[in-house]
Amino acid sequence: MTAPHDQRPLIVRTRIALLAAGLLAVLAAGCTPSGIGASTAAVVNDREISVGQVRRLFEVAVSQPQLAQQLEADEGSQLELQIQAQVLTQLVTTTLLEQGAAELGIEATTEDIRRRREQLVRGLGGEEEFRRVVRQSGFTPGQVRDQLRAAVLQEGVERRLQASAKVTDAEVREFYRANRADRYVRVSARHILVRTRAAARRVLDRLGRGASFAALAREVSVDEQSARRGGDLGRITPGRTVPAFERAALGADEGEVVGPVRTRFGYHVIEVTGRQEDSLAEVSAEIRSELEQAEHQTALSDWLATQAREAQVTVNPRFGRWDPESAQVVAESPVPRAEQPGGATSQSSGS
Repeated sequence: MTAPHDQRPLIVRTRIALLAAGLLAVLAAGCTPSGIGASTAAVVNDREISVGQVRRLFEVAVSQPQLAQQLEADEGSQLELQIQAQVLTQLVTTTLLEQGAAELGIEATTEDIRRRREQLVRGLGGEEEFRRVVRQSGFTPGQVRDQLRAAVLQEGVERRLQASAKVTDAEVREFYRANRADRYVRVSARHILVRTRAAARRVLDRLGRGASFAALAREVSVDEQSARRGGDLGRITPGRTVPAFERAALGADEGEVVGPVRTRFGYHVIEVTGRQEDSLAEVSAEIRSELEQAEHQTALSDWLATQAREAQVTVNPRFGRWDPESAQVVAESPVPRAEQPGGATSQSSGS
């Protein structure tokens, strides 16, 4: 279940690995067909995003060796264009968030940012670890503050939208019904593992004639660790073992023997020795919290999508074009250098 507030710093969650080299060609040209000057990367409503802002985000990862290797092999420069578009998308999204928050009367005060920083420091285990993460990220103090401010504004918008994100009792019941077997049932089981289906059927035949399960496990099971315990595996919970075994064990009643069940390990004969199921009353609060968090995330995503569709966004075509439906800057294929007037080295055609 998603926690209400991810304790990882926004500077880590939103970190994009970038290189400064890919931006140099963008700085070479003068005006663009869209009328945006060379120093402007995009205009969001009435707010300008400068090429310098994009360049500084590129510089954060100038020492990223893995990406540097990928870019060296990027003969068509398409990866550079995609990275530039990702950077600008992040900056446009942050600008839309700030503008939308202002319309809702939501602010990020100095005290808000300080509290958010303290929260992250606690989540990371102390000031030293926080500073280490910041150094590793490559962000400047000003960029860290920008990320913290964006986190505060996002949380403020989320709180404002929560009023419209209601979870009904019927939705809780339906979630429980759909996920009961996978999440809220636990069984205790033991098994006998053999190499062939024929051997598993012989085990079932002997059990049917009254043989002791524990004794047979110690005698014939090739799972030596559990065989020493009479085949006992302890509690089986969803996600702990391979799917075929899990389905058979969780789907059986207490005292039931099932098999042969084939997995990559061989053929299993399984006995469910105990079964426990969380009731709806026991887990309803947990389910409601999980569904509410999902509703809050959906509400935020829908809100940001609306901001993107309704905004007037103009992108310097050297970075690509703005797609309001996906709320992304989409990189265009680079124009061959021979086709560029005056020997300019711009990286894309017009939007």
